[in-house]
Amino acid sequence: RSDALTVCTGRSDALTVYTGRSDALTVCTGRSDALTVYTGCSDALTVYTGRSDALTVCTGRSDALTVYTGRCDALTVYTGRSDALTDCTGRSDALTVYTGRSDALTVYTGRSDALTVYTGRSDALTVCTGRSDALTVCTGRSDALTICTGCSDALTVYTGRSDALTVYTGRSDALTDCTGR
Repeated sequence: RSDALTVCTGRSDALTVYTGRSDALTVCTGRSDALTVYTGCSDALTVYTGRSDALTVCTGRSDALTVYTGRCDALTVYTGRSDALTDCTGRSDALTVYTGRSDALTVYTGRSDALTVYTGRSDALTVCTGRSDALTVCTGRSDALTICTGCSDALTVYTGRSDALTVYTGRSDALTDCTGR
């Protein structure tokens, strides 16, 4: 039985307690996914501890899953939920907070429209941040959407409204103001 130590001791963290190392299973087996392999359950650490942030707590690293697996989308892959990080942390900006990069989702996925793809909402950045100019604020560039998408009319394409910038900003001269043209 792969859970023999737990069964014998009545403690799911017995290996950690006995060895004084939270990564003991990895060290012993040479596999960072050992808990998954042994249990057949990818969320085993959460199930065993009752804490969705157990890996962070055990390792002291919020990016532990990425470090251990070598995959920045590991939480999504393991859980089958693209909003897993938000669900686990209760923060919609968790990826930004954890990485220190506001464009982390783009960098990690290689897709500038990743937030839209993941959420199914073209206004996801606005919804998440509460700011309609979030892309500008995050990048420091008012033409960020154009640069990211390669499409100068991206806001119109995304929203289906040619006056989207006016609607979002409440200023009819917003495009002129932003571009100086």
